[in-house]
Amino acid sequence: MKGYLDRNRSRWYRKRMPTINELEDFPEFGIHRHIHRLAVFLKHWKQGAVTKEVAVDLIYKKSQQQLLRRPVLIKEIEDSVYKVFGTTTRGKVQSRNQFSSIRNLTSKGSFWSCDLPRLRSEVQDQAKINRVVEEFPYSVADLWECSPLRPEGMSCEHILSCLFEPDELIAAGNLAKSEVMSLKKWMHVGFDHCDLFCPNPMRGYSGINFNKKPSVRCRDNTGRRKYVVLEIDGLRLDNQASVIDFLTRVEGTTLRMVVYSGRKSLHATFDAFPNEEDNWRFISNLVTYGGDSRMYFPEQQSRLPAVARRNIRGQVERTSSGDICQRCIFLNPKY
Repeated sequence: MKGYLDRNRSRWYRKRMPTINELEDFPEFGIHRHIHRLAVFLKHWKQGAVTKEVAVDLIYKKSQQQLLRRPVLIKEIEDSVYKVFGTTTRGKVQSRNQFSSIRNLTSKGSFWSCDLPRLRSEVQDQAKINRVVEEFPYSVADLWECSPLRPEGMSCEHILSCLFEPDELIAAGNLAKSEVMSLKKWMHVGFDHCDLFCPNPMRGYSGINFNKKPSVRCRDNTGRRKYVVLEIDGLRLDNQASVIDFLTRVEGTTLRMVVYSGRKSLHATFDAFPNEEDNWRFISNLVTYGGDSRMYFPEQQSRLPAVARRNIRGQVERTSSGDICQRCIFLNPKY
């Protein structure tokens, strides 16, 4: 009888739909990566019994159960779930033709595919990080002292003019909204209402997003990769500086800017390589050293220098001592 009940219980378990109790709790850091993991878990539940819509709903409800350090947007869950559910292959070895042959474009003029080749690694290697921190110690103060140009007192417009040409189109804004203008026009308008920007110039003023709708900052509208950004969470700021300095020395590219987010992370901007396969390798390596894997997406935003940090509603974040500022602590002009 017991064996009969166990068999029937097992059949019931396989037939039922998952609940939020089956999903792992969100960690303090690595929210984007955790959303991806949950999406993969739900995709392979009972050989595809979970739809994309159900997966989005479950992950969003799970995020609402916890008090996280920032709100989880329904759009970022949708983007991750739709990407995972649309993937037909997993774990294949990357090859050069995946970078030279662009497929699944959202419009005829796009530089980027909707389904970029997966990074070689999407998890950090704590042993590598510990080795760098112990053997190659560095600090935020060292970054400041080694800056080729002192960014203290420089405006956001002045700093960006060291990294972009006047006619390049820059997408900037906040979590709620982005605008695209030439740097020349941004110099006139100012970045007072912005705290985020895309480090890669746009190819036009609007493109077509994954939902086939017009969007100013989307993969379709993003031009060729100009910069690669390393964003690290979960390490002390001085340890993040150690990783940045180490990667600058070993990767053969140039560090252009480091911005303190005003909270817990440094955003380091490096020159991109001319070959996208080299960028894929470079970004894969950044992830193993604690970098956010979402910075691989060419349309992903980074922190603007020398402006106030803003919340999801576009309001300036403040502490008892005043506005939270995103300070530029290292600047190496390109122009």
